[in-house]
Amino acid sequence: MGEIYTLVEPFANLNIEIRLGGNWGVEVVRTVSLQSWVEDHIFKKLVGRSHLVPLQKSARGYLRGFIGGHGLESVARSVDLARLGLGGVIHILPLACMPEVVAQGILPQVSADSGMPIMSLVVDEHSSETGGSGQGWRPLSILWRGGGPSMSSDAEQKVYLGVDVGSVSTNFILFAPQQLAREAVVWKKYLRTRCPPRSAANGPAHDACRG
Repeated sequence: MGEIYTLVEPFANLNIEIRLGGNWGVEVVRTVSLQSWVEDHIFKKLVGRSHLVPLQKSARGYLRGFIGGHGLESVARSVDLARLGLGGVIHILPLACMPEVVAQGILPQVSADSGMPIMSLVVDEHSSETGGSGQGWRPLSILWRGGGPSMSSDAEQKVYLGVDVGSVSTNFILFAPQQLAREAVVWKKYLRTRCPPRSAANGPAHDACRG
């Protein structure tokens, strides 16, 4: 779920549906499509119906009303998907999309209340499949391959290290996939990238292993 363009355009979302479905055997349910957008914003309006009413009902307690874009829909759909018993949700949004950023701040509470893992994936012109194919993607396979929170004891003992080396910053995260979204990050560190970029990862990587 998330912003429509990043959902329907495979290049923008790093072919995430193929990765999840083809590589890891995950059944993917997409909440937004071009057809549904046309039905909601053109045909329903022609007959005087609003697509916002059921969304506001689902998002009650988390978000009061329409905030632009697909922000309300992202919150509402996450609640609906949790009620349907799905194993987890990936929230895809473009960098600095304000409605989705607002939704991103609400979704951890939805995850905590429902017990369904929710991960936000921010994409921009610097995103690439090369970066996505590294350790940062592996927790997703654990979250959904096991069908959500109920995973094997072997998976529950694993913690994954994600490293993102960018032109400005280098970010480190230790992720425990068996935890809820709010508790899954067990350690993180942010540093400014220095040259050569690989040298920025040496110290924090050792810290993470010792921790």
